[in-house]
Amino acid sequence: VVPRSRGGDSVWENVVTACGPCNLRKGDRLLEDTPMHLKRQPSAPSPVLFISLALNRVPETWLRYLPGVDAVPAEAA
Repeated sequence: VVPRSRGGDSVWENVVTACGPCNLRKGDRLLEDTPMHLKRQPSAPSPVLFISLALNRVPETWLRYLPGVDAVPAEAA
């Protein structure tokens, strides 16, 4: 994770979530310059996440292309 002030890109692989105090403590330093470590490597969210957040229901015809997503009945949406 490279801070934008040090040339880091605004890409998913360079974005992490931290509480305010931890973010301030890290500041514009590289992780290697701090005693901090990542719990897991940053990565882009799954497209399935965006689809399920954006739609009230996933169309039945899409399900074969989206492993891990269940159909949501229209009444439950």
